[in-house]
Amino acid sequence: MVRGMTAALSGLAMVIGLAPAAASAEPDPVEPAWTYVEDFSEGFAGWEPDTDGLARDWSLTHVPAEEYPCWQGAGCLRYWIDGSNDAGIIWVVKRFDVEPGGRQVDMSFWVENPNRSEVNTWAVGAYVGVERPVGFPGQFTYVGHPHETVGWKQYLHSQELHTEGEVWVAISIAVDWEITREYLVDLVEIDFDAHEGG
Repeated sequence: MVRGMTAALSGLAMVIGLAPAAASAEPDPVEPAWTYVEDFSEGFAGWEPDTDGLARDWSLTHVPAEEYPCWQGAGCLRYWIDGSNDAGIIWVVKRFDVEPGGRQVDMSFWVENPNRSEVNTWAVGAYVGVERPVGFPGQFTYVGHPHETVGWKQYLHSQELHTEGEVWVAISIAVDWEITREYLVDLVEIDFDAHEGG
């Protein structure tokens, strides 16, 4: 009888030993950092022209490097705006789908200024956010002015945010004088760096 009980207990111990251990809770994996690069060689590449509607006239087009001095690649974007209303902002905007959570976004882009003068102090702006920009005052962060140099200049902008799954990025030019102006924009680079626990 004792021998039978011993065998039964031994068998029970083997069954218990085969039971899987409870899985330990682990944090959700953080999406690795990634970089987006666009030189507009093939067109707008998903970027959309937009405006606050205050300029008298404007256009935002893709132009070939054979006809315009683009910074890199086979094309770039041409911003043209009539400032005779003494108001107006135009921009291109693109939505990026990302994993939800905290995120650091660092962007850079190049703007070409054909000449240097006081009437060329129009504002270069950047936007990174979780909603599409509409151009209300203060929505764009002004990162510089084209008159600071002749030719191409790189502009930088960084933004920390928390997103439910999308990030909107935009590049704008704002009227500062009652004249018409033209600028080229090229080579956009955006670093998306996810933050653990965000």
